[in-house]
Amino acid sequence: MADHVLFSRSTDDRFLAERLPDGSIAIFDSRTEAVHSLNPSAALVLETCEEPAAADQVAAVLREHTGCDAPAETALEVLARLEAAELIVRAPAAPAFLLPNRRDLLKRSAVALALPVILTLTGAEQRLYAQAAGSGFTTTAAHETTASHG
Repeated sequence: MADHVLFSRSTDDRFLAERLPDGSIAIFDSRTEAVHSLNPSAALVLETCEEPAAADQVAAVLREHTGCDAPAETALEVLARLEAAELIVRAPAAPAFLLPNRRDLLKRSAVALALPVILTLTGAEQRLYAQAAGSGFTTTAAHETTASHG
């Protein structure tokens, strides 16, 4: 097990985070213009990494706060997704092979239904979603119109 690998939250100031009333967190990446949406469980994992934490510590926090019997392997999967989004970093000495690859994550998709969720949307995806939802809101500049009186 990778108990000796420690993960901590990224201190990069390109991330702007906002906690939502339901306990989830929306994080805007000003460099990529992507938005990461973390459900309350994923937010808990991210907050656990405020101080360097090992996968077994993260799993213990998940068990304590969510009631989900999350093994350290599950915590490693969530940590891998947060690391891929660059929201957390690991100690430089930690070998990359300790984190599961994408194929391994997909194999365990049935377990993932009750686990922390991280959703990332690019700027283009955000606009498409807003248009599909019928909100009419886009991030493009508004055009000035003039009223005709007649």
